[in-house]
Amino acid sequence: MINERFAVWAPTASEVHLVLRADGRETTQEMRRGDDDWWRPAASPATATNAEYGFRVDGRGPFPDPRSRRQPGGVHDLSRGFDPSDHVWTDSAWTGRQLAGSTIYEMHVGTFTPEGTLEAAATRLPHLASIGVDFIELLPVNAFNGTHNWGYDGVLWFAVHEGYGAPRHISALSTRATPQTSA
Repeated sequence: MINERFAVWAPTASEVHLVLRADGRETTQEMRRGDDDWWRPAASPATATNAEYGFRVDGRGPFPDPRSRRQPGGVHDLSRGFDPSDHVWTDSAWTGRQLAGSTIYEMHVGTFTPEGTLEAAATRLPHLASIGVDFIELLPVNAFNGTHNWGYDGVLWFAVHEGYGAPRHISALSTRATPQTSA
């Protein structure tokens, strides 16, 4: 559906405006409420995938998109577009593994390596495999306020914390793992 990228659910709002920031320019665009209380831009915004955007609600804000996939300026700043189709997944033939009898490692990205990033964690996957780790469970990596956090009080649940790396680093982490089919 057109304009779904910039749709926001605001059931009690009287008015909502889309705020776009690209190439050093900020523009505001009117949004219309649907019967479902989702607000959508009145006209289709012409903007780049990585443009920053947010919402002004009843004259306050702009606020980030609650469904944001990227928050490079932190959880209080404007959101940024991200196109997940930029990553080419190569694991479509992987059928999974048995959980019974496996070793699961719970990883906190911020403390797993001195760098505390997904990119640095990816370089350590062979080590985990060599000590018998079968599965990695990432502690929550969603966006939170500040630099260090255990991930349990994240604010924007669809955005990766920028200190850990951009969303593309989650994709890269999955590519570094070597899935094997179970016997």
